[in-house]
Amino acid sequence: FDLDDTLWPTGPVVRAANAKLASALGADEDDLQARLKDARSAGGPKPSYSEARIIAVESFLLERDPSGSRRAEAEGFFEMWLAERHAAAGRLLFEGAAEAVAAVR
Repeated sequence: FDLDDTLWPTGPVVRAANAKLASALGADEDDLQARLKDARSAGGPKPSYSEARIIAVESFLLERDPSGSRRAEAEGFFEMWLAERHAAAGRLLFEGAAEAVAAVR
């Protein structure tokens, strides 16, 4: 069940998380987005957006240092991205959204 654009604006929330990720990596946001799109469009079963983001970060990390696997490090950066996405969603809740959810409970 996805409440994007119901309780918060998806675009600004994801952009905030992307900006934090790019800053933490010292990467260009557009480059990371291109890597994400590449991961999603590669042959075979399409990965989830979460998995594709990890693949994108891992490819960036491997480009900087190809000496070994960067999967665990990429997963750590994804967790940071996810935490910022949640934080941004909280900051950018639409007016009255929290009250509406409380009323439904």
